[in-house]
Amino acid sequence: MKIIYCHSCDEVFAETEMTIPGHCPICGCEANDMMETVTCDRAKDFGNFLIECLWAYFGECAYDSETETILEDFMDFPAGTWREDIWHWFDKVYSKGVNELMYM
Repeated sequence: MKIIYCHSCDEVFAETEMTIPGHCPICGCEANDMMETVTCDRAKDFGNFLIECLWAYFGECAYDSETETILEDFMDFPAGTWREDIWHWFDKVYSKGVNELMYM
């Protein structure tokens, strides 16, 4: 799942939410230079609200319940990544820790 950050409205969304290619589904911004693909390095600079939004999208990411690996790409994490590795990343970037995210 590719996540996009819109500099115009300061929101994140899944690329699949774009009903008009190249336009932010939240504010309607049409300038591609106002949007960027979210990477792990970029996201670590986000505040808690945007990290919480990323966590919600991660919750929509399909996974194999036997191996606990994701079945599709999520940000920089390729399909096949163990979910706990992603939880560790969230624990590092979210000021309240991943436990807080899990019980939101």
